[in-house]
Amino acid sequence: MCSTKNSDKSEHDLSAGEQTIMQNKIIEVKTVSKAYKGATDMILALNDIDFNIEVGDIVGYVGQNGAGKSTTIKLLLGLMLPTNGEISVLGNNPFKKRIQNAKQIGTVMGQKSQLWWELPLIDSFKFLQAMYDTKDDAWLAQLIDLLEVNDFLHKPVRELSLGQKMRGELIAALVHQPKLLFLDEATLGLDVQTKNVFLNFLMQLNKTKQTTIIMTTHDLREVERIANKIILIDHGQLKFNGAKSDFIAEFKNMEKVEIYQSAILEVPGLKLYQENQDSNVYVFNIDELTEKQLNKIFLEADIISNVRYSDLDLTDILTLSGI
Repeated sequence: MCSTKNSDKSEHDLSAGEQTIMQNKIIEVKTVSKAYKGATDMILALNDIDFNIEVGDIVGYVGQNGAGKSTTIKLLLGLMLPTNGEISVLGNNPFKKRIQNAKQIGTVMGQKSQLWWELPLIDSFKFLQAMYDTKDDAWLAQLIDLLEVNDFLHKPVRELSLGQKMRGELIAALVHQPKLLFLDEATLGLDVQTKNVFLNFLMQLNKTKQTTIIMTTHDLREVERIANKIILIDHGQLKFNGAKSDFIAEFKNMEKVEIYQSAILEVPGLKLYQENQDSNVYVFNIDELTEKQLNKIFLEADIISNVRYSDLDLTDILTLSGI
């Protein structure tokens, strides 16, 4: 796991630039654990996790179901207390200052809605503006335009498709221009076009407003596309915390090759990774087995025309890591 470098300087000795960097931590999690009472004993959902998130980060918070992602988000939102450790969100204890923090936080949960089912979509936005005491109609109009919801703005939410509804959910989470946005499986079930609009908007929001985004998703291609940082959790333990590029670089010497034939090919150094209906995918270490060497083997086996090489993506890396 990557860790933040410590300095021997006191805050008084730091330069103005260094102090600005220190103040840019929008989230600090220090040795946090969370235990639940099970049927027979205590269940440890989080085990001494530590991480910082800085202003402007887009963080992919990844791990299998039950890894502790949702528990972490609930702690950061102040919906529950940690068993041990300290949490700071926007400079506050999120449990004690939950209402104060809520004014600067937006959330989109794939399984929960903040829209009014029977009302036109625009009415939900207007109600949320009043609730947050914001009158910035220009910002609302910009959100409506960027997320392309004009065509169904006056339809009742119950008549919207899933993709239309999720665009509305994102606008609802952003009407008050929060500094911090949580997305928990927010794109689950969306079609390709809607997902593309969603992700493009998030990147623009982060670039123009410096909005810090924390996203959990089962589609790791989303993380690979827009995140600059990855936090990987497995069974309540932090496995990685750092730049996405650093995480991927750990596997830079690995490559995939897909062979379009049903028979399994046995070649020293070539490891079967995935069996498909009409092809098989293998992984190999380029320091031990080069493409040139493999091409010679494929040529001799008369299958060279059925071969396709590619780099590992984030999904491959997590699968090969056993996470």
